[in-house]
Amino acid sequence: GGGGDVGGFDSMNRIAARLLTHLTSSMRFPGELNVDLNEITTNLVPFPRLHYLMPALAPLDLGGDGARGGGGGGVDSRQRPRAAVVRQLFMDAFSRSHQLIRADPRTGSYLACALLLRGDLSVSDVNNAMAKIQPTINNVHWNDDGFKVGLCGAPPLGSPHGLLCLANNSCIATTFDSMHDRFMRLYSRRAMLHHYTQYTDGGSAAIFDEASESLVSLADSYRQMQRGAAPSGPEMERLVPMF
Repeated sequence: GGGGDVGGFDSMNRIAARLLTHLTSSMRFPGELNVDLNEITTNLVPFPRLHYLMPALAPLDLGGDGARGGGGGGVDSRQRPRAAVVRQLFMDAFSRSHQLIRADPRTGSYLACALLLRGDLSVSDVNNAMAKIQPTINNVHWNDDGFKVGLCGAPPLGSPHGLLCLANNSCIATTFDSMHDRFMRLYSRRAMLHHYTQYTDGGSAAIFDEASESLVSLADSYRQMQRGAAPSGPEMERLVPMF
């Protein structure tokens, strides 16, 4: 909806902007544990094909003046002990309600995870919060400590603290399943297909069959991770850092 001072598109744009400013904060501000963007690829993508990351924000800003989640709400967060603020940020970032993709991370296994924090937070508070949250989530057995932490001293706009969680989680397979189901409803009726076969050079329905098979295979590869099995196939070779 677009009524009022803040419409649906405004809220979505604000969330997208907050995500990007979190992601690039280490390039723009000093920090105790700043993370280079190249490190995210190196640490969060254990296999080249499984490179789809789930973002989560805490606090999750849905409007101009407020935020969802106890980690960032202005006066309240400033009055609370810093350790309690960090714990709340972590709890929110790992909850379903703060994911920016419709998937529940608690139902899957974490292949790797980056936690990019902003504001006046200490490394000890972050380590304590991590120690408390780790037993409550599922990690793949070969990467129990697959967490990358970034700590930028500059707070996000409109909030004293913030946390961006980027997770490579097997639960994203449910998102791919949903996409495939919606695609097949259209494709089974050949709806909109003529736009690609009649009005583009070399357009063929075969590319849609290949895309469908690829998406199903991708979801299966993520489910293998959740079951603890090693993915098969030559495309699943382990990434090797180029330095």
